[in-house]
Amino acid sequence: MTGRWVVTKRAAHRGFTIIELLIATFIIGTVVTGLFGLFVLNLRAAQEGERRLVAIALANERAEMIRNLPYSNVGTSGGIPAGSILQEEVIARPTSTYTVRTDVRYVDDSFDGTAGGAPNDTVNTDYKQARIEVAWQSPSSPAPILLVMVVAPPGVEGGEAAGTLSFQALNAAAAGIPDASLRIVNMATNPTIDVTTNTDNNGRILLPGLPESAGSYELTLTKAGYTSEQTYTETATFIPDTDHAHLSMLQGQVTPKTFSIDLVSEMAIATQDEELQPLGNIAYSLRGTKTIGVDETETPVYRLNVQEQTNASGTATHPDIIWDSYDFSIDGLATGYDIKETSMLLPAKVNPGEQADLTVTLVPHTPISLHVTVATPEGLPIDNATVQLTQVGYDTTLGTGALGQVLFTDLPFNADYTLSITAPGWQVFNEVITVTNTTRTRAELTSA
Repeated sequence: MTGRWVVTKRAAHRGFTIIELLIATFIIGTVVTGLFGLFVLNLRAAQEGERRLVAIALANERAEMIRNLPYSNVGTSGGIPAGSILQEEVIARPTSTYTVRTDVRYVDDSFDGTAGGAPNDTVNTDYKQARIEVAWQSPSSPAPILLVMVVAPPGVEGGEAAGTLSFQALNAAAAGIPDASLRIVNMATNPTIDVTTNTDNNGRILLPGLPESAGSYELTLTKAGYTSEQTYTETATFIPDTDHAHLSMLQGQVTPKTFSIDLVSEMAIATQDEELQPLGNIAYSLRGTKTIGVDETETPVYRLNVQEQTNASGTATHPDIIWDSYDFSIDGLATGYDIKETSMLLPAKVNPGEQADLTVTLVPHTPISLHVTVATPEGLPIDNATVQLTQVGYDTTLGTGALGQVLFTDLPFNADYTLSITAPGWQVFNEVITVTNTTRTRAELTSA
C-alpha cells in the first residue's frame, strides 16, 4: 500500500505585538519632539534676531542724531556735558520694549598731557565720547547692543575749559573699589546736573568738563552689599565736616575727592543676667566713632548714634552698619541695671563684612560704680589680673576672668580712687581714677 504525506501550509500573517508598538511609538515620539523643539528653537532665534535688528537700528538712530548736533550741544539732560539727549529712554516697538541709555563724557587725552599731570593740560576737555546702549525685554536675556563713538570738536580742542573731578573709591584697606556707582547732582547749575557713573578697575573716576560752581556738587557713592558714603547739605543745625561737605569746582582746576566704603557689617546684641538668663526690654545707646560734622552747638554728629531697646527675649540687631568701633551704654538709673561684663571689649571693634555678637551681662544698679577693663595694647582682654581699688576707708580687690573685666559696685562716694593692677608677665599699673556715679575705664598694660 502506497501512502502519501499531505502537508498544508498556514498563512504566516500575524499582527504587531504590544512591545513592538511601544518601541515604534517611542521612536516616532522622539523624532516628532526633536523636530518640534528644533522648530521652536528656530522660531525663537528668528524672533531674537528681529529684536536685535531693531536694537541695532535704534542705536544707529541715536548715533545719527548725535552726528547731526553741533559739538557744543552734544550732551545729556542732567549730564556732564549737558545737552538735550535723554540719559535713558524707553521705546516701544512691536517686537519688544527697548531701553536706550546714552552717556556722553569729555575725554582728557594723554596726547597733549592731562589735567594735573606732566605736562599739565589746562584745557583738558579734548573731545567727547558717546556711549549708546540698547537693551530689550527677551526670555533669553541677551547682551545689549553697545555703540561707542568719538565726537571731535571743530577745532584742535573743545575749548570748553571747566573743572575736573578726580575721584577714587577705597575700601578699609585703602584698595580701590571697582564698579562702584557715583551719583553727581548739582541743582545750582543751568542746566542742572544729575549723572551717575561707575569707577574703573582701580576705583577711579576722572570726569572733566564740570561747570564752575561753589559748594553745590552733591556726591553719593554706593555699591551692592557695601556701605555708602555721601556729601551733606549745611543747615542751621548741622555743619558737615570737610570730608562730607558738597564740592566746589573751579575752571581749569582738578578737584580731588576720596570716599571710603566697604562690605556692610552687622551687630547682634543680647542682654542677660549673671545666671545667663535673658533680660528683655533693656534700653541702650550704641554709638560709633566716625563723624560727619557738628551740630549748632559744635557737638559731633556721628554716622551711627542710636537709642534702642532689646526685645522681650533680650536681643536686638543692627544690620548694614559701617566698620567702626562702637560704644555700648545703658542708663543704670532708668533701667535698674549696670554693665558687669561684655563679650567684646568696649568700644567694640567691628570689621568690614563682620557679623559681630555683643553679649552684655547686667547686675542690679548701684548709685556709684566703676567698671574696669584690663587689656593688652592690641585690645585683647587680660585674664587673671588682680585689680585693687582704694580710697580713704575703702579697699577692695577683684580678679579678672577671660573677658578681662571687673565691676566695683556700691562705692561709698564720688571721689578720686587709686587703681592698681598686677598680672603675670605685665608691668604694674597705677592710676588715679575719678569716679562719678556710673564710671567706666580701660587700662592697657605694658609687657614686663
